[in-house]
Amino acid sequence: MQEVKRGKWEWYEEEHGNPIDGYDTDWGWRCPECMYTLSDEYDDPDLPPQIKFCPNCGAKMDLEEKQ
Repeated sequence: MQEVKRGKWEWYEEEHGNPIDGYDTDWGWRCPECMYTLSDEYDDPDLPPQIKFCPNCGAKMDLEEKQ
């Protein structure tokens, strides 16, 4: 029997680029198991996705937020 991966959607903001060409920032919700990023439809950091499974790796998104 294969172990079920579990996680919680995580919000990320990453800056990339260089001083010559300029910088850009990527952001969104991603799976902590496989780093799959959800589409721009889910781009509100105050509204976590209600998707229960990662569509890429199948991780179950049911862990509670750490206090």
